[in-house]
Formats: sequence, structure tokens, C-alpha cells
Amino acid sequence: MLRVLLFHDDSAVLDKLTFILESVNGVMVHATADVDQATEWANEKNKINMIVANTLKTRKELESIQKAARAIDCILVVDDLKDHEPTIGWKVLEKVLRTEFATKLREIIEKIIHDRYGYMEKLKFCRIKTSILLETSPLHSDIYAKLSDQKYIKIFLQGDVFDADDFTKYTTQRKIEYMYLREDDSKTFIDKYISHIDDFAKKQQDATYEQLAVMNKVAFDTVQELINVVGFNKDVQRLARSHIAMMIQRTDKKPNLQKMLARILKIRGQYIADHSYILSYVTCGIATHLQWGSEATFYKLSLASFFHDIAITNDRLSACASIDEAKTLGITDKDLDGFKNHPAVAAELVRRMSEIPADVDMIIQQHHEMPNGKGFPKGLTANYISPLSTVFIIAHDMVREIMKTKEGSTFDLGRYLIQAQDTFQHSNFRRILIAAKKLEIPS
Repeated sequence: MLRVLLFHDDSAVLDKLTFILESVNGVMVHATADVDQATEWANEKNKINMIVANTLKTRKELESIQKAARAIDCILVVDDLKDHEPTIGWKVLEKVLRTEFATKLREIIEKIIHDRYGYMEKLKFCRIKTSILLETSPLHSDIYAKLSDQKYIKIFLQGDVFDADDFTKYTTQRKIEYMYLREDDSKTFIDKYISHIDDFAKKQQDATYEQLAVMNKVAFDTVQELINVVGFNKDVQRLARSHIAMMIQRTDKKPNLQKMLARILKIRGQYIADHSYILSYVTCGIATHLQWGSEATFYKLSLASFFHDIAITNDRLSACASIDEAKTLGITDKDLDGFKNHPAVAAELVRRMSEIPADVDMIIQQHHEMPNGKGFPKGLTANYISPLSTVFIIAHDMVREIMKTKEGSTFDLGRYLIQAQDTFQHSNFRRILIAAKKLEIPS
């Protein structure tokens, strides 16, 4: 990131120049007309890496700033391009006439950023949510903004601090939800993120449903993006396992689901991530009431919840229960084939993980099967569906209905269970419905 100290004696002009500079991606401005303030900022380590200065100030005032920031890059505003530069040690990149300054400043800064950082056209980049930078600051890798499908520009350097002001600036003011890091920096980033997850897990205070939902969304997005760019390598697997272990540790195994849902549905984000988060609660809740409430079972169900839709990137497709429903979306044949195969693709990913219970892949493989044999991808009937898969299938169907609940309304568990009896008539599934009645979802 280019951190600019803008020093100008006219406060009205200062505001305009600040606006011009901050309209350039990758620029942060500290603007002042006060020499003491400018000198203080210049003295702070890593506060600035460029100065834009108006030379109308007296030589003495300029020299006090120069002593605090020797050899720093600068742009000087002058009345005559032949004027001598100030005598104490700035590296003058450009001189600009005062009469042309406002019109030329943006062009000059963009050129400097281009020459200094360059565009990374041939490298692969991983997309990460901007919010995750708050959790991994100081940054352990350079961070980029995307200009086009082929061009990325570096806006933060390794070692930079990304704080709440940066977050507000990029997410609220510039509407940048995602930033990017280079593929070859992904391992360092993953190590830093895992450290953050571990630190969070060690804290004694309870996490709120909202906190866990947001963390799940960020982790899901990150793992999915890393799989697409660098593959499901050991580092990505470590990240997924760390997140899931933390979620299990923080998950209330007998939650008041109505209270949880009321909060989560208020902060709806990506369907796939929210769906996986709620699903982990519902599956573990049902397992508890079946007397299957061991840590091993919770781990299997939470893993399956996180990964079952990892091969889908389309929220509308993730909300579909059947192939026929997916066809009504008017999607391409390629996307339809992806939907048909997503249970097998996700199951294969999980099979490649080390230290993972063997039957998690089966739960994922079977999560769209139905007791009447009309599910997919294999069209299994009830007798060929595993016990934990029956829990997952009913919970999956229930959460789909939960996600249709509008804000301010409540999910009616009793009505859902009555309707579900026709679909899940087989005895293997009926006992799951009986256990689901005990979930704390008051009407």
C-alpha cells in the first residue's frame, strides 16, 4: 500500500487533493497543513512511504519534516520546474507546477504505483474475504486488488497492519468484499489463519452464534477458493480441520435452535455457508437425541456439513433438493452435470484427507439420496443408506426449509415433521423424525 503524507498549507485545497489521491486503489492519505502534525507522522515507523509537499512553506518548516523522513520518495509542488529542490534528503520522483497539480496528481500516482508494484498478469491469485485481513494482521503476505480478469495491483505489503479503518475504507466506501493473494503466498497465509483460529479456540469466553456464523462463512469461502486455485493440498486440509475442530469445541450440542436461527437469519450471507453452519447444529442435535452424542459422531457430522456442498459455487443450485428442481433454474448443461456430481466430488475430496473417519465420505456421497430410491447420484433405497446418512438427509431437508424462513417469522418444526412423514416413511428414517421432535425449536 502507498501511504502518502500530504502536506499543504491551504485546507480547502487539502481536502480536494485528499479526495483525488484516495480515489486511487492502493493509496492511503494522511493529510495536514500543520507542520508539527506532519513531522509527528513522518517520525512514526511505517506510517508513510511517500510525501506530497507544497514548497510554499518556509524552508525551515520543510526541513523539520525532512529530518524526520530522510531519503523518502516525494512529489513536490512548485511554481517553476527549474526551482532547486529542498536541500535535505528527499528522493524527488516528480515536480509538478502548482497550476497543474490537481489535474496531474492522479495520473502521477497511478504511474508510480504501476512502476513500483507492477501488474501480476501471469500468476494465479486466491480470493479471500477482506474481513479476514483483520484477523491475520500484520499481514504475512502482499495483498492485491483485482482490476480485471488479467490484472491485479498490490495495495498492501507484507508486514503492513490492516486495521478497522482500512476495513471500513475498502468494504464500506469502495465496496470491495474480496481481496487477493498470490498462489505462492497461500501457505504462509494459511499458517497465519490457523494461528488465529487456534487463538480464538483457546479463549475462555463463549462465542456468539453470529461470531461463529461469520467465521464459518469466511473459512468456507477461503477453503473453497484455495481448493480451486492451489488444490486440496495438505495445507488447505490443515486449515479445514482446524476450523472444524474449533467449531465443534464452541458448538452447543443442545442449542435453543429457535434463538440461534433468529440471529443467523438476520445476518444472512452466502446460502451455502449459512446452510452448512446451521446443518452442523441440527445434525448434532438429532444425534444427541438418538443417544449417538459422542465427540466422534459430532466430528463426522460437522465435517460432512462443512464439505457436502464444497463443489458448488452457485447459491441457487445449493438450495435445490433434486435434479428436476435444478433444471428449472435454466442453468447450462455443464452446471447441471456439476450439480449431479457434487456429492461424489466432495466425497472424493474428503477421502483424500488424512486423519479423517472413513464414513464421512459416505455421508457426503449419500446426502441427496432418498428412501424411495428417487434421489441421486446412485438412486439408493432406504435399506442401502447408512444410519448417519439418514440423520444427515433429514437434517439437510429440514435446514433447507429453515432457510426459506423470512426474517421476523419462525420455523414451525411440528408442521415440518408432519409434512416430512410422507417423504420419510421407512422405519430407518421414522426414528430420526422422532428424535428431531425433541429439538428445541418452539413454534
